[in-house]
Amino acid sequence: MILVTGATGFIGRRLVQLLARERGKEDILCLAHKSSRTAKEESGRENLKALGLAWREVDLLTGEGLSELPKSPRMVLHLASCTDTSEPDHSINDVGTKNLLEAISPLVEGAHFVLTSSIAVNDNRADPARPMTEETPTPERPHHIYGRKKLLTERYLIREARRAGFSLSIVRVCGVFGEGTIDKGLYSSLRRLVLKGSPLTRLNWPGRVSGMHVEDMAYFISQVAALRPPAGEHELYIPSAEALTISQMCAAFHQAHGLPYKVIRLPKIFWKAAALATRPRPLIEKAFPHKLYNKLWQANILVEQGYWNESLKLKRILGDHKTTSFEDFCRKAAREG
Repeated sequence: MILVTGATGFIGRRLVQLLARERGKEDILCLAHKSSRTAKEESGRENLKALGLAWREVDLLTGEGLSELPKSPRMVLHLASCTDTSEPDHSINDVGTKNLLEAISPLVEGAHFVLTSSIAVNDNRADPARPMTEETPTPERPHHIYGRKKLLTERYLIREARRAGFSLSIVRVCGVFGEGTIDKGLYSSLRRLVLKGSPLTRLNWPGRVSGMHVEDMAYFISQVAALRPPAGEHELYIPSAEALTISQMCAAFHQAHGLPYKVIRLPKIFWKAAALATRPRPLIEKAFPHKLYNKLWQANILVEQGYWNESLKLKRILGDHKTTSFEDFCRKAAREG
């Protein structure tokens, strides 16, 4: 059996379509959040019904419904997570994953657990002016609680994989764009500002963010699922199809919508000062309310390159698969209004 959490989410709904086509729907069980009833969640459930996939309602954080899950699936694709960084509680990652694993154990030798983590784990790297790869040492303490919870989850699963003998793949998901992206997220926010004619979108923002189209990310995860590491060991992936500055993203939206674009260049010394002023620090995190600290952390993404990653494994995983560029995504979004 293949167990999929987060199957109604942005990436998850694309992934289950691939799995149903490639592996057959009879062997797939999807999980949906028991209490969520948002429009996107409901459309995700309709997608599961249309695909003819079996699904169950659970709550990973409270454990409700987990006791009814089948034991010892041969594969787990764990995409469920909280992605709203403005919220202070991200226990769905570490606590939720622990509850899930305990409910479906034992995972025996030959089982493959695939975790979608986040590049937020990498945001406190030693040199933000250089891209991080799968070979770069992981920072000990990510700047944000979201990244720290993701890192705790990774470390917990690595220990459990060694102890129980199952295989583990960790995919640190980068910025993901595509139809249905998060309304309050980076890509939707930039597009709205561009359409409003905000001069902020013409600044030469230096922050660089690795990105990948949602269909390509789903395909990448499906390919990783087919490459099981040796029993008890783990493999780390940091997929990134391209890494654009915020300024380049804004320019792409302007061009796609046929809007004039003339960059407003601020000097390097201004951006260096902005980076220093917005750089997150533990003392600031303790002193500020979470929502205010989160704004500071988000502002730092715009002016530094802590979210710049380059995968050493991308070509090996994707093969001849052609990815959708950010410019192509912008043009399609403009055509569809």
